[in-house]
Amino acid sequence: MIIVFGSLFMDVCFPINAWPGRGDIIGAGPVTISCGGKGANQAVAAVRGGSKVHMIGMVGDDAFGKQLTARLRSEGVATSGVGYSQTLPTGVVGVIYEPDGVNTQIASSAANRDAHDDQVPDSIMKTGNYIMTGLCLPRAKIEGILNRARGTGCISVLNLSPIKSYNHEMAQLADIIMVNRDELMALAVQLGLDATTPEQALEVVGVKIQRDIVATLDKDGVIARQVSGEKFVLPAVNLGPVVDTNGAGDCFAGTFVSALDTGMDWHHALQRACAAAALSCQKVGAMDSYPYQADIDVVLNARMTSIQADSAA
Repeated sequence: MIIVFGSLFMDVCFPINAWPGRGDIIGAGPVTISCGGKGANQAVAAVRGGSKVHMIGMVGDDAFGKQLTARLRSEGVATSGVGYSQTLPTGVVGVIYEPDGVNTQIASSAANRDAHDDQVPDSIMKTGNYIMTGLCLPRAKIEGILNRARGTGCISVLNLSPIKSYNHEMAQLADIIMVNRDELMALAVQLGLDATTPEQALEVVGVKIQRDIVATLDKDGVIARQVSGEKFVLPAVNLGPVVDTNGAGDCFAGTFVSALDTGMDWHHALQRACAAAALSCQKVGAMDSYPYQADIDVVLNARMTSIQADSAA
């Protein structure tokens, strides 16, 4: 089972062709409003990966909050741990995405600031379960849940996103660290380590903090290092032009942890996560674009067939 202690947002997405100048007004394509937030996104990716998932967090007592919890329940995510803030509205993210699929975001955390680690019951923090969290919630609450996980047998997974000045301190509290290229390089700098490439940073950071680390590198795939010293290097899955990258990292994270939760080894878990993230970039939106297990199987089987054909040639 996977527990996600994370953020819940409504995404308001604006497609644009060019950025406005300061004070300008420009036109946008049709605006879409969809459920999101790093925590909610990871929960949906994980449940579509075949795991039982409990979402823990906070929304406002408003229409957006009710829409978010209803959407999660419709996906099969347990939402009994999602609370309703009586003072703050549901968090909202403005997503501005350009023709090449790159997106820029403006986030109002709102009710997410009221999330508390006490919302996670002791009864589900036990051996064999995973707890996923990230830095979109207040630091003290993240530290609280990671410290509670120690000694319970529950495996903690920390997404060091977005970059904070205290990333290097938080990294020492979890069992598995998940970062992108920029977050990995920033972590090395914060730790006072010398590294000019992600591969170098992965090695020196891994040795320094003695934690399992997974680093996504966009079109360059993924690299990972376990505490044992075992390393993994996987290429990105290329499915054609990128439509929208919003939520792709969350899709990767949720799919990866779900694969571990369902008994896969790291190599196969990383393979599935790469395929899932690539598939998510083929549609607009975050969780709306996330693939199911059968979709991932189709991509991986096609890649295997291609590799076998090349080997036989």
